[in-house]
Amino acid sequence: MYRFKKSLIALTGVLTLVAIVTVAVPHIGRGASGTSNSAPTSQTQNVNVVNTPSVNAQQSGTWNVGINGTPVVGLDAGNNTVKFDAVNNTVKVDPANPLSVRDVDNPARQPYGNFRIINLNDGDGGNTTFFSEVPAGKRLVIEQISLDGYVPTGQIWQRAVIGVDRGNSTLTFDIEVKPRGPDPFSNGARDQFAGSQQVRLYADAGSTPSFFVQRSNSAGTARMQMTISGYFVDVP
Repeated sequence: MYRFKKSLIALTGVLTLVAIVTVAVPHIGRGASGTSNSAPTSQTQNVNVVNTPSVNAQQSGTWNVGINGTPVVGLDAGNNTVKFDAVNNTVKVDPANPLSVRDVDNPARQPYGNFRIINLNDGDGGNTTFFSEVPAGKRLVIEQISLDGYVPTGQIWQRAVIGVDRGNSTLTFDIEVKPRGPDPFSNGARDQFAGSQQVRLYADAGSTPSFFVQRSNSAGTARMQMTISGYFVDVP
């Protein structure tokens, strides 16, 4: 009886010690160790990485392309008809391939020349005459004017004027007349005058350029001739 009681007390002590150890020592769960046969089977996992875009390549509106700085443009000296000499800064034209040149301001010049004579009788101090009418669809360009004539000795030509119509206005231009001495065929009764002047005058289609002269005295007879030359151009 005493031995049984003593054994029971020993068993109770052992159980109490096991209980204390169980509570005090941490538990390792089943399957926590990778080497255990009870560890969970590994599986493939999906990973989603989100990056914030740094460049927006989508077109929005009209794109503009610019050049930064000042670009240098060069000519291929071996493959162009107009040769640029970079050393002497000159342009050379290849004689084997000449360039055609056209005057775009006067594309189809048609030569023109005409003259008018004014005779002044005794008592006439001056008079006016007109050149032929400029044809429709044309413009007259006058480039040269020449004058020659005579008056009684002691008189002078005070004015010699040409008039041209531009738009709705008549423009007048004085032409200088200079004395040339006595007329050798008049026995000293007349003095000669002449003049020539380069101009650039324009007369519209349908107009009639005018010629006017005036002398210093109306006595006796006098004569003056005006010659004009230039060209017609077609009016667009």
